[in-house]
Parts: sequence; structure tokens; C-alpha cells
Amino acid sequence: MIESPVTELSSFFLSSQEEKKSPMISKIVNVFFIYFVLF
Repeated sequence: MIESPVTELSSFFLSSQEEKKSPMISKIVNVFFIYFVLF
């Protein structure tokens, strides 16, 4: 159940990243999501 909202937010961030194409932000977002999913 927790994965559904996370996937929606991740898809939203991924779409925004694709538009802006910023590697640094993508890495930060990836780490943030990993940390959020783990904890």
C-alpha cells in the first residue's frame, strides 16, 4: 500500500527530470526515495 503513492511520486519526479534533464537532481531524488522506502 505504501508503494503505490511512492510510485506515483517517483513517476512524477521522473517525468519532471526528463523535462529538465538534470543528473544531479535525479541522483538526489533516487537517494531520497531509496531512503524513504527503507525508512
